[in-house]
Amino acid sequence: MAECYRSGLTHRDLKPENLLLNEEGRIVIIDMGHAKVAPAVQQGGVPGPLPLVKTTTKNTYGTPAFNAPEAVAGAQYDCEASDVWAVGVIAFLLHAKLHAFEQGRGVAKWSDVSGAENYQFWQKIITCGYYPEFPAELRQFINTLWRANPAHRPSFDQLELAICGDVETISQFPGLQWLAQPTNDIDMFAAELRRALPNIVLSIGKT
Repeated sequence: MAECYRSGLTHRDLKPENLLLNEEGRIVIIDMGHAKVAPAVQQGGVPGPLPLVKTTTKNTYGTPAFNAPEAVAGAQYDCEASDVWAVGVIAFLLHAKLHAFEQGRGVAKWSDVSGAENYQFWQKIITCGYYPEFPAELRQFINTLWRANPAHRPSFDQLELAICGDVETISQFPGLQWLAQPTNDIDMFAAELRRALPNIVLSIGKT
């Protein structure tokens, strides 16, 4: 998505059904039916690629359960900030196997997301008894993407920098530290697999 936005291309319908894995294990983003291309700003006599205008719209697109709150308010909203919110929804859903918000038949409301820690939101998630425990670093990551003010969410460029361990970006958004952790740890993989499938029998050796 960072590459898409560098090319001025939005998505506006990010959800697990639109993320596939290819033979090399890389994510392939599909279903660009709601995509929108940002216009470039013409700067006479300036060499190099033209800078892009930030893409905004008043139109509601995508799947309600993954939309950001501002995307259904009827006002102009930032498409990238809305797509970043959707990544937070995907992260929550992949861990919980259930939606968080009432738009996806979850227990929380968009209004429960407020402040840096989203205390009211997580209290609902913890006390209702429907959801698994969320590790602190995963909660912090989701909180970073679910800032009530869209301007306070990281961009996809910043998410990409955080994956690469960029100190400045992680200092600005400490909740993105989770992205910089290695993802190929076999013990972490086995623990998550056992959590998702309690009856599975694993025999994993290290080489």
